[in-house]
Amino acid sequence: MKRVRIAILSTSLFLAGCLSVWSPGEDPRGRELLVEGDRLVAALQQYRAANGSYPAELAALGSNIDLGRPGSDFYFSYDRDSDSYLLTVNYTPSWPQNGRVTCSRRHDSSEWGCHGYL
Repeated sequence: MKRVRIAILSTSLFLAGCLSVWSPGEDPRGRELLVEGDRLVAALQQYRAANGSYPAELAALGSNIDLGRPGSDFYFSYDRDSDSYLLTVNYTPSWPQNGRVTCSRRHDSSEWGCHGYL
């Protein structure tokens, strides 16, 4: 009976560990997408320097960054409000994490804020 309890406890701890390997945004897919997001931020800053304001939409950047699309495993979204913006990426994290992660970055921040695993 003691061996069965130990086996159940060991299996439970192993499975719990598998479900929380990374914090949101720190899994391999998240790190990859945040690098792409940083490239978008740089392109937004360059656009603003050249044109005096941020673009109305990300497509105006003409960059070769894949923006994904809603319903796929990831997509970038962008909300502009006069002289500010919010850039967001929604994605499915790397295995064994499940659910979705959302990471956002404001125009005046150098950090991404991530949450998820719903």
